[in-house]
Parts: sequence; structure tokens; C-alpha cells
Amino acid sequence: MSETAVPAGRTSSLRGAALALLLAFSLVYSVAAIIGTYDTFNHSWDEPAHIAAGVELLDRGTYDMEPKHPPIARLAAGFGPWLMGATIRQEGEGIYFAEGRRILYETGDYRQVLTAARLGNIPFFLTTLLATWLLARRLFGAEAAACSVFFAATTPVLIGNAAVATLDTAPVAFGLLALYAFVQWLEKPGRGNSVALGAFSAAAILSKFSALPFLTVTFAAIVGWHYWLARDRDNPQPVVTQAHLAGSRFLIAAGVLVAWASYGFHLNALSYPQPDDTGGTLEAIAQAKVYPAFLRYVPLGLLQTAAFSGAGHPSFLLGETGAGGWPHYYLVGLLFRTQLPLLALGLGGFAHMIVTSRRHRNYAAAIPAIGFLAILAFVSLTSSINIGVRHILILYPLLAIGAGYAVCRLCETVRLRIAVMALAALLVAWQFATSLYAHPDQMAYFNALAGNHPERILINADLDWGQDLDRLSAELKERGVESLSIDYNGSADISRHGLPPYTVLKPDTPATGWIAVSLFHLAWYHEDYAWLEKFEPATRVGKSINLYFIEEEPASTEGG
Repeated sequence: MSETAVPAGRTSSLRGAALALLLAFSLVYSVAAIIGTYDTFNHSWDEPAHIAAGVELLDRGTYDMEPKHPPIARLAAGFGPWLMGATIRQEGEGIYFAEGRRILYETGDYRQVLTAARLGNIPFFLTTLLATWLLARRLFGAEAAACSVFFAATTPVLIGNAAVATLDTAPVAFGLLALYAFVQWLEKPGRGNSVALGAFSAAAILSKFSALPFLTVTFAAIVGWHYWLARDRDNPQPVVTQAHLAGSRFLIAAGVLVAWASYGFHLNALSYPQPDDTGGTLEAIAQAKVYPAFLRYVPLGLLQTAAFSGAGHPSFLLGETGAGGWPHYYLVGLLFRTQLPLLALGLGGFAHMIVTSRRHRNYAAAIPAIGFLAILAFVSLTSSINIGVRHILILYPLLAIGAGYAVCRLCETVRLRIAVMALAALLVAWQFATSLYAHPDQMAYFNALAGNHPERILINADLDWGQDLDRLSAELKERGVESLSIDYNGSADISRHGLPPYTVLKPDTPATGWIAVSLFHLAWYHEDYAWLEKFEPATRVGKSINLYFIEEEPASTEGG
């Protein structure tokens, strides 16, 4: 345990029971909040693609439709639908969205199939809470760990992304476990810790390839901080020793095994020799050259990811649109999409960690802060794909550890103890109240700083991910709407979601009657939608669709 940890001692039974109760509450609340969104939202933009890719690997043992993303999270998304009978009917690259929609709409009841896919993310979310507990307890003690889990479990952005069948929760879970294993490995570079570090790091990378640079910069920053703190000592010990290097073979072996397992232990043939008259079929099989499937898919996926990053993606920030990204995108995202108590306590906790770490020359005390800053600096300086804070989701559990640490340090304050403890309790209550208020729209949560128009700040996957089509259908039925013009941003087949007879609205073509437009399209085609700006929406459906009613102008009559 680090020098900043809560002093060892026999914890009273009352305190132990309180910690257990807080942990149990955090688990039950967060899982209930996740499951409570399933009946509200239709599938978001990317869910069909991930479901189809997972089903392909389970059904056919291939991973050819879209290898750009690795398979672990996709296997979890596809497993439930696959058990319900989902199969792949078409082969070839680039059909994953079409196959995913077919699986959702034709395997069985749409809502049941989608729920089965989304349930695959719950183990990753629970693992995130477990890893938060392990890392915080290792560094700061059980009380700070329990508070950290509470803050993570009540963070809307974490809950919202865990409630959809996408890739962003799994790398957070395994990335935090890899960070915990890295701390263990630095101090005790034995075989077990080497295996754990290799396995968890590989699992994070095979959940989402962006975990590779995230882990790299985090580990490098921690080693650098460790070295910097030791630089003035009379006899500093090397950060990485011969023992660490000796264990690297176990680390690599564990990583390779996880990589191969994630693609189903399949083998790809380099060649298929034809049997001849002398050797027959057995001889041909013996001479066939094969290699593990991951050796093909991982490089291919990394190359496609690099190409995607180089090309950029349509993005929106503070009223501007573009495809190259902005260095301040994620800073803005964190400022407006993080609960204010979590933001204040987390950043305050980080500052205290760094000061304490320097004072005691204990590198481990600042690990959450160093990891947070390293990843945030990396994405701000390099990322050209600005489509949601979900891409830096791992920062939220680290921020939660900072908040849990801060609460415990506040409660230890001697001066003005009652007032400080009351302030800590108020911030904790505020955190929970905002989490409750955000339900069921945790995926589109913005804090009070965003005001009533968060669509002026961020949109891509932060606010509008195509999730509110079923809510639109319910709203139209309640209003008795008989016809509609619609411009929807999403991957859903709008003909299958109970809408009244509709026409697809073109941004540059004014219309009358009932009109529904996704916020992303209003922002992206704002010049073409200038004609609509003079009208006030009848309502905002969910968080992502404006519904208008525009009366027809009466025909002019001229006297003769």
C-alpha cells in the first residue's frame, strides 16, 4: 500500500458494514439504471454493425465484414442474438450494417433481440467497477475505493454507454485492470503479475484498438513520473529492472494467447495445396501452411483504424462543423458532460495526489492523475476523430477515483471538520441527484453549464446517436399525427418503428405540417435549414429530435 493509503488497522464492524452497503447500493443502482433504459431507446447508430460482426465470428468463424474494430466487445454484443438464432446470410466486406439490421428486425422480437445484445455490456460495466475498486484500494485504502466506486456507478456517461451494444465500455474495464496489473508488475515483476499485465492489456486492445496508444502513453507517463521523483535520491533504484525484462516472455505469451482466443482460436490457411496421386488428402493437409487468424486480422484492423483516423470524421463543436477535429474538443466535452461534483472533486483530488506524491516521493500516489492527464493530452494533440467523449470513457473511472480520494481527505480535515464534512456530503448528494435526474437519458447527459441548448456545444454521439426514434413514434401517436415529414439521423429502418405515413424531408426543401428533424442534421445542414429556424419546435422528443408543426399559409385571394 502506498504512503497515502488509509493507515492499516482493524476496521470497525460498523465501518465495514457501511462500506459493504455503499458498494452493494452502487452495484444495484447502476445495473438497474442501465437495464431501465432498454425499453426507452431504439438501437443507436453503431449497434447493428457490432452485433453483426460478433454474430459472424460466432456463426461462421470469420471476421471479414469489418475488421477495423477488434472482436471482444462485439462477441459480447453478438452472443445473445446468436443464442436466439441469429445467423449471417451474406458474406463480404461492407455489409455489416445491413446484416445487423436484418438480425435485429428478423431474428425475433426486435426489442428482445436488442436487449439480448445490450446485456452483453453489463459484465464489462461490472468489471469497470471492480477494477476501480481494486486500483483505488491498492493506492488509497478501502474507504476511498468504496467512494470511488460510488462516483463511477453514478456517472451518467458511463451508465449511458454501458446501456448500448457498442465497443466503449469493454476497453475501459480491461484498461483499468491493465493499469492495476501494471502497478503490481512495477513493484513485483513476477510471473503472475507479468501474465496479468499481458492478458489484461491484450484484452483492452482486442476490445478497441485505441486502447493500444492509451495504455502506452499511460504506462510511459507513470514510468517517467517514477523516474523523475527518484532523480535526486542518493541511490535511486532503476524503474525497470532485469527482473521486469525476464518476465516479459510471460507477458508476451499471455497477450498472444488472449489475442488468438479473441478471434476464436481459428487458423487461416496461407495456401490450400491440392492432393496428388502420391500423397493423397492427408499429405495435402500435412503440408498446408496455416497461421493463427489474429495475425491477419489485427494488422488489418490497425491499418484500417489508422486510415480512418487519417481521413477524419464529420464532427461538430461549438457551432462549427468539420472533419479534422479540434485540440480542445475533449476538454470541452469533459467540461460540459461531466457532473459538476465529480469534476470538482475529481480534479481537486488529482491536484492533492500530485502534491502528496511529490512531497513523499511516492509515484504510486499520483497514478490516477498521471493516467488521466496523459490520455487527455494524447487525444487532444493527436485525435482527428471527434465523435463523442465515449472515446475517452476511461477518464471517468480515473476521475471517480480522484473524487473518492478527495472525499476521504476532506473528511479527515481537522479544522472546520463539521463544515467540511457537510460540504463533502452535499457534493455526494448532488452527484447522486444529478444521476437520478439524468435517467433515462444518461447517454445524452450534459451538466448545468450547457444550459437548455446542449446542441450548440456537442452533438455527435454525445447528444444525437439516433436513439429517439421510438420515442418519436410514441409522441406522434399521443398527438394523433396522421402524416409526417422526417429527416432522421440514425441507422434504424424508420419504416419499422410505428411512424405514421411519412415522407423523407430534404433540408433545402421547406415543408408544412408535422416535421421531425434530428439535431445532428439541423446542425450539419444549418444553412439549408435556415427556413426552419424561424419556427419554434412543438417539443423536443427525447434529447435528439425536434418536432415542429408548421401551418400551411393560406392561399392569397385577389379581388377582381
